[in-house]
Amino acid sequence: MPRHTDNFHMDFGLVLLSSYDDDKHLELSLDSYGEEEAGSKAAVAISPLGTIARPLDADQANDGSPELASEVLLMTVGNEVHALALNDPRVTSKLPPVRKGGYLNYCAAQPGSFWIWDGKQDDPKSAIRPGSFTLSARYGESSHFMQFDVRSDGKEAVSIKHGEGMGIQMVSGGLRSAVFRNAEGNAYYETNDDGNVIAGDTTIQGSLSVGMIGAGDSLLKAEPVAAYLSGIEAALKTLGQTVVPFASIKQVAETEHLKSS
Repeated sequence: MPRHTDNFHMDFGLVLLSSYDDDKHLELSLDSYGEEEAGSKAAVAISPLGTIARPLDADQANDGSPELASEVLLMTVGNEVHALALNDPRVTSKLPPVRKGGYLNYCAAQPGSFWIWDGKQDDPKSAIRPGSFTLSARYGESSHFMQFDVRSDGKEAVSIKHGEGMGIQMVSGGLRSAVFRNAEGNAYYETNDDGNVIAGDTTIQGSLSVGMIGAGDSLLKAEPVAAYLSGIEAALKTLGQTVVPFASIKQVAETEHLKSS
């Protein structure tokens, strides 16, 4: 049943630290604004449905007072105190700007980790479409990166990039290319409307069939064939026949870049 009370109060404060109680409810130790309310009792953390956010503990000045901390919106109903965590100024200044109508969600513990839905450009005549999605996961000086780009007609793309450089990219328009590349970008596999392209040194372990598998023939091994043809060459020479030396044929026919065991 609804509770009726004349004692309802809303205010702002700062998060000093957070912890879970024995019932696994997240609680926030707060510092309300104003000297007379400093160090108020712990509040129950509340969040929008489907979201749980736990703020960082406050940074402290030399005198022990909170210097930088997440703000909270305090709601006091009777003797119960609830707190909704707000933005952390230690983090928000390090995030990319949000365009009009966009939405950004960030990890307070790692400012370079965030995801963002792209909003509209400030220029109303801009042809750049909103709605792109970007995800960044920061570690050290690098970031994993994923993007669903819908900014330009005919150039919509999906990209995944590892923090060390290797990645996958799929781009519409043209040949509708999908590329899987190494960190340096000098070895890649591309598939597009024209077929497949493989760049860089390639090693294949296991069977390889080229053409129609049902109609395919096995390739002959070079060394046994060479020995057999050399024997025929020697036999023809004993009969006085003119023979093109097998060694010269082998030198012309052998390939440099296709080898097999």
